[in-house]
Amino acid sequence: MSSRLVASRVNYAVETLAPLLAESRAEARAREIEVARRMTADDAPPVVLFGAGGLGRRLRAALAAAGAPPAAFADNDSRLWGTRVHGTPVLAPGEAAARHGAQGSFVVAAWNPGHAFADSARQLHESGCRDVVSWIRLAWGLEAADLLPCYAAGRPSAVLAAADEVTRMASIWADFASSDEFVRQTRWRLSGDFTDLDDPVPEQYFPSDLLTLHPGEVFVDCGAFDGDTVQEVVARCPEFASIDAFEPDAGNFAALERTTATLARRYGARLRLHQAAADHGPGSRRFAGLGPAGAFVDAQATSATAGDGPHDGCVACVSLDDALKDAAVSFIKMDVEGAEADALRGAQKLLRERRPVLAVSAYHHQADLWRLPALVAELTEDYRLHLRAHRPDGFDCVLYAIPAERAAP
Repeated sequence: MSSRLVASRVNYAVETLAPLLAESRAEARAREIEVARRMTADDAPPVVLFGAGGLGRRLRAALAAAGAPPAAFADNDSRLWGTRVHGTPVLAPGEAAARHGAQGSFVVAAWNPGHAFADSARQLHESGCRDVVSWIRLAWGLEAADLLPCYAAGRPSAVLAAADEVTRMASIWADFASSDEFVRQTRWRLSGDFTDLDDPVPEQYFPSDLLTLHPGEVFVDCGAFDGDTVQEVVARCPEFASIDAFEPDAGNFAALERTTATLARRYGARLRLHQAAADHGPGSRRFAGLGPAGAFVDAQATSATAGDGPHDGCVACVSLDDALKDAAVSFIKMDVEGAEADALRGAQKLLRERRPVLAVSAYHHQADLWRLPALVAELTEDYRLHLRAHRPDGFDCVLYAIPAERAAP
């Protein structure tokens, strides 16, 4: 790539973010409380929460604590229609729109990897709802510890406090698509507006425009869940040398064993399962088992989940440097629900000596977007860093770090 193209990419990211990061903390705080102040004022129009699940219920409690309980929930689940949740009626979306669409404020209170804000906003607007906002912009101004931070969502003032770190990472990306994704992800963290994000791209962990799996791949899956990624590696690279899958949660590990039972019979010792968490060193840590979102309690992506899991307790921890000291590791995938930095620190020797490809989730904390690439850059040498988002609304944003010798031409 020519130096002119590199300079153009770097300048684009830095120059685009500069005015956004120049906002004062006071200005940001005024924005943060704007929606909550409007919705909790004495003369506020009715507020309807679209989504009666866990997030909607926490928002209801926060609004009630602010003296402005919502008028209703609206939900697409017909089983909830006509019921009450903590005293608040649950309506069909059409009925909620008929009652409150012209004057009320509708807050989309659903946020998960299978949901897109744009779909809910479109449904509400088409039903006649005029004022539709994201839960994030309401949560900014509510004093509720169980709302924010939540995964990559947090207050803009926290981003501005890290402006120097963000600016340094703006120039680190190896391609324009990554620079643009970094800009969009940062802008969304500042605006709370999901339209600032681009459409997700396919091929999570294995984007063909960035890398190719090779015969003899020595693959490490940290946060193996139920074996979904293991299955994909086998399908994409049947001539792999070995797969080591780490999963600490007892329920998930049982599912992993079931999923891989047939593969284990076929591949034998090439497939190894470890009921342990990848960490910075050996030991044990308190863990909340929440299915695919199970995590160390002190690394929870949202405080609302801590201690609510079906398999809460302590789990065994290992460092990859110790567990795989004799393995010629060539590819490490990490999706460990907020503990990625610790897992990377526990793999420092492998990164230096084996130079594996890295695919690391970078959305479990607001600051993961800039702190994880900074850490990878510190622990590696002559790697190309890329960023791709694989689900809507900020979910499954993955940091790819590829050694120069394996970079796509």
